[in-house]
Amino acid sequence: MGCVHGGILTTLLGSVMTAAVQTALPLGKGCMTLQISVNFLKPVFVRTGEVMAEGTLVSVGRQVATAEGRIMGIDGSVFPIPKL
Repeated sequence: MGCVHGGILTTLLGSVMTAAVQTALPLGKGCMTLQISVNFLKPVFVRTGEVMAEGTLVSVGRQVATAEGRIMGIDGSVFPIPKL
């Protein structure tokens, strides 16, 4: 289909969101994903070029933390859909 599989993009988002949560945990304490929900707003094509992901910590509770993530172009912009 010419685009990057959503599972790959979800894995990338899971990694950056976990890293964001880790920044708020005590040294030596780990975490695991409880739930993940992804909305794909634009496709990522092979010809899109390099992308980066950013994870942001939203809240930290006693047992559950929440983070959000986004994938963007390397310049920080939401990448345009390339012309076919």
